[in-house]
Amino acid sequence: MSAKIFAVFNRFFHYGDAFFSRSGYDIPARKRDMIKRSLFQHSLCLVLAIALLFCAIGPVQAQPQSSVKGKTTVFSPYSLSKTDKTFSRDIPKKMEPLPVQKDVSARNPVPVGHAGPVSPDGNVSPRNGTPLDQRVKDRVLKNLTPVRQFIKGEGTVVFVNLEGGFFGIVADDGSRYLPDTLPSSCRAEGTRVSFRGFLRQDVSTIQMWGKPLRIVSIQPLGEEITAEGTIRYVDLEGGFYGIESSDGTHYLPLNLPENYRIDGLLIAFSARTSPDTPTIQMWGIPVTILSIRAQSQSGGWTRSALNGAWTLESIAREGVLTPANRQKEVTAVFDGKGNVSGTSGCNLYSAPCFVDGHTLKIGKVTSTMMYCPDVSRQFLRQETIYYNLLEQAASWEIRDTSLVIRDAQGREILVFGRQAAREPAPLVEFWRTGGFAGMNDHLAIFSDGTAVLERKEYRSNFTLSRALLESLEADLAALGFDTLAPSYRAPPGSADYFTYRITYQGKTVTADDGAVPPALLPLIWTLTRLVSGNGPDDIIPPAFR
Repeated sequence: MSAKIFAVFNRFFHYGDAFFSRSGYDIPARKRDMIKRSLFQHSLCLVLAIALLFCAIGPVQAQPQSSVKGKTTVFSPYSLSKTDKTFSRDIPKKMEPLPVQKDVSARNPVPVGHAGPVSPDGNVSPRNGTPLDQRVKDRVLKNLTPVRQFIKGEGTVVFVNLEGGFFGIVADDGSRYLPDTLPSSCRAEGTRVSFRGFLRQDVSTIQMWGKPLRIVSIQPLGEEITAEGTIRYVDLEGGFYGIESSDGTHYLPLNLPENYRIDGLLIAFSARTSPDTPTIQMWGIPVTILSIRAQSQSGGWTRSALNGAWTLESIAREGVLTPANRQKEVTAVFDGKGNVSGTSGCNLYSAPCFVDGHTLKIGKVTSTMMYCPDVSRQFLRQETIYYNLLEQAASWEIRDTSLVIRDAQGREILVFGRQAAREPAPLVEFWRTGGFAGMNDHLAIFSDGTAVLERKEYRSNFTLSRALLESLEADLAALGFDTLAPSYRAPPGSADYFTYRITYQGKTVTADDGAVPPALLPLIWTLTRLVSGNGPDDIIPPAFR
C-alpha cells in the first residue's frame, strides 16, 4: 500500500516538473517544490471530500404516508364519538404486512419498499445476501405486538359504595372491571350492558376494585319503558316487591329504592328491561329503575286531611288488629310541619314525620318517663307496642272518617278516629311533667274563666277571677308566643327536672328546667301557681317558689 502511495507521489512530482519546464517560467527549485506540494494537498483534500460524500449517501427507503390531493394526512390514534345512549372510540385497523411483488427476473419475491434480495424464509437480507440477525427480528416483532388485552362481553353495572362511590361492571363470567367512562344511560345500578375495551396495565387506581378498563364502546341492553303502576308486596320466595302497571303487566324491579317499598303505593316510573337476568322470584319482567316518583292519590283526600288530632281505636298485636285499651285516651296530633305528638295514656311523646303523597315515615319516638300507678300493666304494654308500631309506619289513607296506618308489607297496624273538638276551645293549655316525684299535671283554661285540672287520677274544676283572667290574657298577648321556638331542651346529663308544655292559639312550646327562655318565665310562674293552688299534695319546683 505504501509503495503505491509513493509511486503516486513520484508521478505527481514528475508531471509538475514537466509543467514548469514547458511553461518557460524561470522559477527557483525551492519555490517550485512548494507549489507542487500545495497543489498535491488541494487535490488530496478534494479526493477525500468526494469519497466521504459517497460514503455518507446510503440506500434510502420510502416511508409509508397517506396523502389526499397532495396533502399529507396525519392519523390520530383514536377518535371519539359519544351520544347519550352509547359510547364508542374509533380504533385504527391493524396494519397489514407489506404486499409482496414477484420479480420476474429473480427467483425470490421482493417486498415492495425494500431493496436487496430476500432469503428463502422471507427475511430481508442486506445487499451482500447475509440474513438478518435473529435477535433484531425478535425485538422488532416484540415491539409490534400489542401489549393491551382486548375485552368484549356483557355484564351488569353495579354501584360500589367505596372511596366516595363509583360504578363498576361485573361481567357474566364473574370478572370485575373498572371503566374509565360511562354514559348517563348506563349509570344505574343493575343495568345490563354490552361493552368492548382494553385492559389498562399502565395505570393505578385508588378504588382497589376490579381491573381498569378503557372503554371503546358500551350500550345498555333491553328496552326502555315508561308507565304508571302500583307497588305490590308478593308473599312468595321469602317475600319481595313488584310493580303492577296500569295495563296489568308485572315488572320485577332489581333496584327499587327502600322508601318506595310500600304495598299499594301508586307510582310513575321509567325503567329498562334486563333480559337474561336470572332471578329466583319467577314473577314479572326484570327491570332496572331509571326514575320513580309517587303519584297523587284518588278518592278526594289530600295531605291536609292527615293534619289534626286523632284518637287510637285499634292496634295490631302479633299481626292481628284488635281494639285499643280505652283505660286512657291515646292520641296522635299531626301538625302539618313534619311532627307528630300526643299522649300514650301515661306519657307524652313526639316524633318527626315525613309525608309524601301516600308515604308516611315516622322517626324515633321520644317520650317522658313517668310513673303511672293508676294504669294497668296491660295498658303499659300497649304503650310500648304503640311506640314500636309508629316507627314501622310506611303509608296512610283516610277510610270513611278513620285514619288507617299500614306498615311496609301493607298490613294495617294502627287505626285512629277523628278526635272530637272541645267546645269551647281552651284559651291556653299547660302540662307539667317530671321532677323526682314524677308529676303529671294538665291544666286547661277556657275563655270564660273556667278551668280543668288533671293530676294522675285526680280531676278538679275551678274558675279564675275576672281580674286574674284579664291579666293572663294580657300576658299572653304581650308575650309574642308565635316568635318562640317549638322546644327548649335541658343540657345533656340533667336529672329530676320539670318539663313544661304550653299550647296557645294552635302553637305548642315545650321547655325544660334550666332552658326556659326569660320571656316565658312569668307565664309559667302564673300557671304553676294555679296548679299548686288547686291540686293537693303538689310539689312546687324550686325555680317558682
